[in-house]
Amino acid sequence: AALPKDGSQRLTMNRSPKVMRAVLQFLYTGQLDDAILEQDTATLLSIASEYQLEALEQVCAQICGKRLTLQNVRIMLDIGERHGAVWIKKECLDFLQRQPLPVVLGHPKLLALAKENPKLWQELLMAVGGDYADSNNNETNNNNTAVEQTNKVVQEKQEMDAVVESMQEL
Repeated sequence: AALPKDGSQRLTMNRSPKVMRAVLQFLYTGQLDDAILEQDTATLLSIASEYQLEALEQVCAQICGKRLTLQNVRIMLDIGERHGAVWIKKECLDFLQRQPLPVVLGHPKLLALAKENPKLWQELLMAVGGDYADSNNNETNNNNTAVEQTNKVVQEKQEMDAVVESMQEL
């Protein structure tokens, strides 16, 4: 949304009238047309985030949460992070909590978060299994990097895989 430079009070938006009508309908009635919600969830989420419409963001997050898969969860986490959409991130982290730990920690796109977005990686680690830092030494805790924690998690996963494999041989 932008005000013209000529000083007039006309506000312009780069959104479709159909979506803006749906946002206004939601603001006045608390209701959204299901078809628009299904078709334009990402646009509605963007508007909700831009104008700090938390209730609309929650509705969009619930829809996105129902569509989450291991293939798209990283994209949705990135969208949540970029737009400051707390509810989307919550849906994604809740989804990841319900997945087997080795699957989550072995997913290359999720592992890439350790380097690309260490803060988000730390949130993911906390959501799926707690703090992987050495809790015996506070100084060590403060110095551990996300990469070191990732290496520890990957090593633990490999050890778990080896145990499972040896049990299958029995």
